[in-house]
Amino acid sequence: MLKTQYRFTVEWGDCDPADIVFYPNYLKWMDTSTRYLFRAAGLEIMKMFIDLDMVGLPIVDAHANFKIASTVGDELVVESWVEEWRAKTFLVRHNIFKQGALAVEGHELRVWGIRHPETRALKAGVAPADIVARFG
Repeated sequence: MLKTQYRFTVEWGDCDPADIVFYPNYLKWMDTSTRYLFRAAGLEIMKMFIDLDMVGLPIVDAHANFKIASTVGDELVVESWVEEWRAKTFLVRHNIFKQGALAVEGHELRVWGIRHPETRALKAGVAPADIVARFG
């Protein structure tokens, strides 16, 4: 199973007035980590959209379970992997670590977004088997 790690330092602008990470930033970091996961699989997302005439990989469910607060200067590591490929969706898991301790558990349920052949609008499609295979 392909897993990636995305490392970064929490900045002042990532925090709220209580000096802890403002919670939506965790979702932003999970989204970024998903892009790096696809890159590690040899897939540049924007190029993939063009090459496969895709609309995107929209999120239909996102969840985060906060265990340890983080603040300015903390180095965080997001570990990400595709846990499951379903008929027209896939589940990306994310564990965010602070100093080796699990700070946040999260997931994104994403749609394999293709274009409807007639209207060109977003339609859920099936991910190609060769792409699914890249994630082990």
